[in-house]
Formats: sequence, structure tokens, C-alpha cells
Amino acid sequence: MFRLMIQKLKKNPKKIVFTEGEDPRILEASARLLSGTFLTPILIGDPEKIYHVADEECLNIKGATILQPHTYDKMDAMVDKMVELRKGKMTPDQCRAVLQQGNYFGTMLVAMKEADCLLGGATYSTADTVRPALQLIKTKPGNKIVSSWCAPSPPAATRCWPWATAPSTSTPPRTTWWRSPRRWPPAPAGSARSPRWPC
Repeated sequence: MFRLMIQKLKKNPKKIVFTEGEDPRILEASARLLSGTFLTPILIGDPEKIYHVADEECLNIKGATILQPHTYDKMDAMVDKMVELRKGKMTPDQCRAVLQQGNYFGTMLVAMKEADCLLGGATYSTADTVRPALQLIKTKPGNKIVSSWCAPSPPAATRCWPWATAPSTSTPPRTTWWRSPRRWPPAPAGSARSPRWPC
């Protein structure tokens, strides 16, 4: 699946916003993406802090775009666009205040087509990551349910992958565990058991 995505991206490179640009894990991911040239990272945060963390972790983030909300030169246009998208639910001052947060600022970069996609959740909760998208970008017409998906790299010994498949409104979010095919217990003869199997 990931190989197919990479092949598509190599033909049509994209820009991805990371809402938590000062997090070491995000900077490591950005360094890897920059070596692949098919996704350009946009890191949200304080440039000094970002470069400091990158130096401490020995990560090369040369080529990444770093944006800080309070110095963004298109903030006035972003505020106007957000007021329009919120349709009277927020004043310009309220929009300007909330846009100092990386999750809303990053979402508006996508809404304004300054970026193609967004990744968050390293420090933001699922709700705080998804809420701005629902308010500003919304779902595709005809779709009302939103779900989140998580695929962390598990220890080699366990080969278990958690996939969060429940709607974002569930509290707490339900997690379905998928076990690597190499470790699936044998299915009873003649059964049609799903490959989904609890760890």
C-alpha cells in the first residue's frame, strides 16, 4: 500500500503540513521525506526551536519550509478566509487568535491551497486534530462520518499493528488490532474467519 502511494507521489509531488514541527519525531519524519523528494514538509513552529531540536537529534531538514503563525505574511488573508468559512460563527479577532494554534493554522494552509495535506497528532489529541478540518474543510458531500487511522511501527517481535477505525466521535476511540499474517493462528478447517485477530 505504501509503495503504491510513493509511486503516485513521485509522479506528482505534494506539500504536507506538520502541525507539531518542533517535535523530534516530526523532524525525523521530515528528514526522511526530504531524502525522498516526493513530499515537501511544511513545519509549523518556532524556527529557532526547530533548528535546535534538529541539531540535537542530528537531523538534516534542509529544504523544509518553516512557518510561524505570528510572523506569517499572509495572515490577514487567512483570517478573512477563515471568517468566510466559519460563516459568521467567529469574528475576525477570534479567528486571528485561534490561528496562532498549529492545528488551525495548518488546516487553513490546506484550505487556502498553500499545502496539499496535513498530519497531526504527535502532541494534539485526535479531536483537536480533526476538529479544525471538520470546521474549515469539511467532509466530501454525502459523507458524514469521519474516522482516524494510525499505523505505528511495532516491535519486530510482536508484529502487531493498531488501526484506529472507530468514528472520531467515539469516546474513548476503539482500536482494532491486526496481526501480521506470519503470526496468525491457523483457522479451523472450512472456516471463513476474517484476518482481523486480537493480539
